[in-house]
Amino acid sequence: MNNKVDYTPWLKPGETLELTPISRLRKRAFDARQRMTEADREALAEARYEQAQEHKEHEERGLLYFSELTRNHPAETLKDEVMCHRRFLRAFQDQPDVQQGESLRQLARRTWIRWLRGQAEIGGDAWAAAFNPKTREFEFHGFTIRNGAEPGFFDRDWRAPADCQNGEEDQPIDCSVLADWPDFGRINIPAKAKLAVAPPPAPAPVFEFPDFRPSIWGGYSTRDHLPNDARNYLDGAR
Repeated sequence: MNNKVDYTPWLKPGETLELTPISRLRKRAFDARQRMTEADREALAEARYEQAQEHKEHEERGLLYFSELTRNHPAETLKDEVMCHRRFLRAFQDQPDVQQGESLRQLARRTWIRWLRGQAEIGGDAWAAAFNPKTREFEFHGFTIRNGAEPGFFDRDWRAPADCQNGEEDQPIDCSVLADWPDFGRINIPAKAKLAVAPPPAPAPVFEFPDFRPSIWGGYSTRDHLPNDARNYLDGAR
């Protein structure tokens, strides 16, 4: 079981978990708990419950956060991150595709600002809708981004993909290799295969009994010499 404490709520604007001493964050968390009233504790518990339910909804439905390739898996290459931002831009319906001369960093910032719908750089927390890759639409179930609306948040939080080792994130994206608004995220359900129609089974052969007629020898066929039960069977009687 993972017992690691998340101290993100105790970060101040501009601070990061990597550079802020953990002892300082622990003290802030302790002091905050000491100042809380019973009503505050109940409100915090309720907020955490709602957050857990929202997280569960995201997991079950595979809803995506910014620049995620799949749920909880951020894009790790420049190509994949460009794809992630393009499917967001397409879902917005009011944003152009990648522009000539636009770098990955510029594309990501443009997508981020549009995703926050006017909240960027105004201060405080932000809320943004989750992206459903199956429907290619944004949903009401979203993400609360702590300090996400603070000035400079994008520049502090965004990281270039791992394969950008030589400043590729600031170089113009090669638009010539991009497909025209591909169906990102749509479930590719193959057309139903046309099953070969088996020919109808051949009818069971019908045994044709010989037509017992008087023979050319002036007598009758052997049927007339059969017992009565056998003749009745041949005539269809049971």
